[in-house]
Amino acid sequence: MRYNTKLALLNISFFSEKELGSNLYRLISKMWELLQIMIL
Repeated sequence: MRYNTKLALLNISFFSEKELGSNLYRLISKMWELLQIMIL
């Protein structure tokens, strides 16, 4: 059980390096656009 959890965490951290990084960047840019629209 503990080993599986550790493996899952490793998988998550590995994917966060690649996919979540670009996804997070996209999300932030989208939110920034929304903020600018709301302000203007």
